[in-house]
Amino acid sequence: ILALVGAWDRLIILFGIVGLGAFWLGKWRVMTVLQGVAVLALLYLNVRVPTDYTPLFPKKSDPSRQYVMAWANIHDNRLALKSLAMLPEVKKARAIGLGEVPEFSNLQELFPAADQLESATPSKETWGVETLGCRVEKPNGDLSVWQGRNFGLKARCDGFTLFVLHLQNPTRGRGEGLRIRNLELAVLAETVAKEPGPVLVMGDFNTTPSALPLYSLLQTANLKRVACG
Repeated sequence: ILALVGAWDRLIILFGIVGLGAFWLGKWRVMTVLQGVAVLALLYLNVRVPTDYTPLFPKKSDPSRQYVMAWANIHDNRLALKSLAMLPEVKKARAIGLGEVPEFSNLQELFPAADQLESATPSKETWGVETLGCRVEKPNGDLSVWQGRNFGLKARCDGFTLFVLHLQNPTRGRGEGLRIRNLELAVLAETVAKEPGPVLVMGDFNTTPSALPLYSLLQTANLKRVACG
């Protein structure tokens, strides 16, 4: 159940298989059937929503080599932000997404290669979610479940629309965090589905590949799960 709602790691699948074997050996037939259905559901969602792995080092002739993007959740750590800015791949990134950026961080100084289309200072309204290299649309009220606080932002890039976000931690509170996270996923799905043309969504989804709300987001917004390897 925890894996299906996306509250814990995919390691639960392994625990589920061990539990399935324990119920079978203990001759708890009803529990064996229920556990088997749960494990099959988790495996189905992991296989049904595959990850498209793009080459980590594309060939020089590949157009994607010319447009490097980067994302990182900084966790309010200034040293981590500076370390990220020093990475060779990040230095040549044309679009950068950041989460939990510390207040008063000078992003223009740290990421001079990214086009500075506007003043890039961390905003409390986006929970520290920022982007460089693309023009941020204001206001971004569509990406909000609380008035005055956005869980992400929308930006116009060269030839596509970029959504950068940081969703609620589902383990906070007595189920309240999970409810807010699922609500944010639903709002995000509706917003992305309305957006014409190529769309890229990056950020901290605070979910697992098995989560039904994530599966719903991919289906509703017609998104594909991708990774750099």
